[in-house]
Amino acid sequence: MIVCYRGNFWVIEIKVAHSGKDAKKKAEEAYCQIINNNYATPYPNAFCLGLSIDDSLRQITAFKIND
Repeated sequence: MIVCYRGNFWVIEIKVAHSGKDAKKKAEEAYCQIINNNYATPYPNAFCLGLSIDDSLRQITAFKIND
């Protein structure tokens, strides 16, 4: 997902952590997918954000963002 807000771009990838899966690992996996597939290349200085949603809690439980 690409979001533009007040002139800043956010490149967001979301993964679901199903039962027994590590939410932090899924957030890292989502972030790496953005980087490895160059999703942010068209958006210089974009914020890259990997999110993980816990399937049982139905909420975001982990994230990784670029520095």
